[in-house]
Amino acid sequence: MIPLTRSPAHFTLLCRDMVYGVLDTALQAEALCRDLTALGIPGVQILSGPSGLVDLDRDGHHHGVLCRVARAAQGLTREHDFIGWYAEQLEAGHMLVCLHARGRA
Repeated sequence: MIPLTRSPAHFTLLCRDMVYGVLDTALQAEALCRDLTALGIPGVQILSGPSGLVDLDRDGHHHGVLCRVARAAQGLTREHDFIGWYAEQLEAGHMLVCLHARGRA
């Protein structure tokens, strides 16, 4: 298993410059993480199942008041739609692979 980092809350100011990808299976997600790690890209995270939904925290209820405020503000933007779509993918059994892209072109 690839050692993964944990983000405080996805789609908040604490977690900027993230790239997200949806994969169908755990094997695909783990293979992608191995490839990214081999390329020297740190900070890869896999979200899946109920724990992935808690980490994504569509409504902000699992990460405190600031996350709830961020989610309320995002309700006025397209970002809310993206968060909802990623949550639907997790609910459907897909895997979400996330990594920090800051400084990568």
